[in-house]
Order: sequence, then C-alpha cells, then structure tokens
Amino acid sequence: QRLTYGKDQLAAALAADSLSCPIALCDRDVQVTEARFLTGLAPDTLLAGACTALGFPCVGSFCVWLSVTWQLDRLCQTSHASTALGSTCLPADLLQSLTTKAHDISQNSQLSPQERRQQMRAVIEAEAAAGGG
Repeated sequence: QRLTYGKDQLAAALAADSLSCPIALCDRDVQVTEARFLTGLAPDTLLAGACTALGFPCVGSFCVWLSVTWQLDRLCQTSHASTALGSTCLPADLLQSLTTKAHDISQNSQLSPQERRQQMRAVIEAEAAAGGG
C-alpha cells in the first residue's frame, strides 16, 4: 500500500520502529522508488508477476519443460547419448531418472524414431502427472 501523506508515512515508520523492523528512506518520487525496486528483481520473478497480474499461467514452467523435452528427444533418438540434461529448475533426481529412461529408449534398436518419441512422451506425461517438477 502506498502512503502518500506524511502523517501516514510517519505512523508506519513509528510502527515499524516499535517492531524493530528496519526502516529505509525512499525517494520522493514514487516512480524512482518503483524503478529501483524492480531493478533488483530477477527477470523470472518479473515475468511471473506480470503473468499473474494479467491472469496468464506462468510461462516459466512451460519453458523449462519445453527445453527439457527437446533435450530428452535428442537423447532418446541417439544410441550413443551419454549427456546429462541441462536444467537447474527441476530436481536433479527427476532429471537423472528422465535421462536414464531416454537412454533406455535409445538402446532399443527395434523402435522407429516416432515410437521413441511416443514412449518418451508417455514417460514425461507420467512424471508430470505424478507431480515431478
């Protein structure tokens, strides 16, 4: 809540001081204060906040899963794949499990590329349904 009147600001400062909360001086111009605050936020935080404010679902989760899905597709299509997935947004044990399953699928030489994609998709959907990441 913005406190535009000096008496409200003083009351808030006194209340914060009585609770031993740190008090910081702000700019006289609200836009400068907001710009300074927004500069300190991480880009993903700004994106999530903007999506929430507009009523859109968070695109961050979608982008993470899209990237991981593309990497898994590459892994399950090549039999000599030993690369670990590159994502810090999902738990390491989930990524390891998905990498292992993609490697197992890639080792089955009887599967066509389309069948490999279908099997990998089923694995990803099962993980997503189970709440993985």
